[in-house]
Amino acid sequence: MRTERTKDRSLAVALLGLLTLSFAAVSAADQTALGRDGELYGLRFLTSAEAFGTVAESTADDPVLAIELLRAGEDAELIVVPGTEGAELESSAHLAYEQRSGTVFVTWERRTNSIHSQILLASYSEGQWSDLIPVSDQRFSLKSSPRIAISRESFANPGTAEAVGGEPRSIQRTTLHVVWFEERGGGPAVVYAPIVLIDGTYVGAHSRLTLSELFSSDASGAPAPVASILPTIRPTRDQRSVAVGFVDPTSGDMVVSRISLLSGELTAISDEARAHIIDIGARYDSRRPAELRRMADEARAHIIDIGAHMDGPLVRFVADEARAHIIDIGARYDSRNQQDLERLAGESRAHIIDIGFRLDARGVPRTKESRAVLVDLRGGSGEILSVIRAEEVGPRSLPQLAAESADLHLSGSGENALIAWREGNNLRYRETTEAGWGEVRSLKIDGQLTIEKAEDILRAHLDNR
Repeated sequence: MRTERTKDRSLAVALLGLLTLSFAAVSAADQTALGRDGELYGLRFLTSAEAFGTVAESTADDPVLAIELLRAGEDAELIVVPGTEGAELESSAHLAYEQRSGTVFVTWERRTNSIHSQILLASYSEGQWSDLIPVSDQRFSLKSSPRIAISRESFANPGTAEAVGGEPRSIQRTTLHVVWFEERGGGPAVVYAPIVLIDGTYVGAHSRLTLSELFSSDASGAPAPVASILPTIRPTRDQRSVAVGFVDPTSGDMVVSRISLLSGELTAISDEARAHIIDIGARYDSRRPAELRRMADEARAHIIDIGAHMDGPLVRFVADEARAHIIDIGARYDSRNQQDLERLAGESRAHIIDIGFRLDARGVPRTKESRAVLVDLRGGSGEILSVIRAEEVGPRSLPQLAAESADLHLSGSGENALIAWREGNNLRYRETTEAGWGEVRSLKIDGQLTIEKAEDILRAHLDNR
């Protein structure tokens, strides 16, 4: 955790202005998604009178958030988001569509009064809305500009093998990664939350990470003179993690963080290995080298056994690493003492988790080290469902821009970025290079090239780098 620094109040005022301005309008470019059957989903802010027709005069102007569903050859259908029918102010909405399940996810800010607001999330599938999920906490602070990205994993849980006739049950884990701005007493903050659905059902609890505190830049340069650059989030190329980009409220630098969840299979293996070590450890005296090796051999064999449905070389690599680690640290503990045994098992679990995060999508160990934090992800009953790893891809000083606002775009790896802003009939942009930032370039907005198409071109260009 960083030490507290003196805030740059000019940037704080600018970001507070962003929180206020974001209530006025919603970017149309962020509010449409193409469904798997060719339908188009959009978001609209309406009044109660527009949404429901005849209403009491006292509530006619109350804001309402709705999905606008467009199908070829049919009139538009308005689907009101539940919980937005009251007098509270809904704003800063963002929409994402998950192709495999055909589900629309909507996140937005609900402002109750001048000092209290909340980030909420709901999903819509097969004509039904889910229950509302409170993404942010209840602290008295203004929250704004939520953005959402989706990652999905299907894995076999070895802990369910006995229940389904010897074959592990397949589990679908969908993670909704939400990032937003929050104005706190100490200044602006960028907050992240992973919302996990197991087989489509919310697990009942989630963690929140204040990224602007975890990855605050040490740079002391003056903040870039840009009034508003919203946090951005996108899935990485392997679809197993997300990249988050934001402006550090302390230094004004651009910070990019890559956030991932430990794979479901390695999560299960790490938990099973811990339980097995606790189960067998008292049979051995870990302070005797020969007995310690036998305990490590048994732990290795158990990992290979429970990982039989996984990639063979990968499981053997994890099992060998775990065995070596037990032999390396085991003599520090007396395995016949329950507290020592649990500590040994806990360290072994942590080592397997570390191995999992050090492997890339191909199962090859990563060589590049970065600043990172690990957080256990717990369900509604307090059980550990997975582990989150948030790592810093790297801070970078922002270029000097004359624009009052700009959009930040990230590549699929999170290692390249692009800043774009509107200037008259031109969309100006600068992108990162090995030496810093490239020169200002421009796309002319006219009858042939709309602003939406221009932004799509820039995103595709960034992904192709």
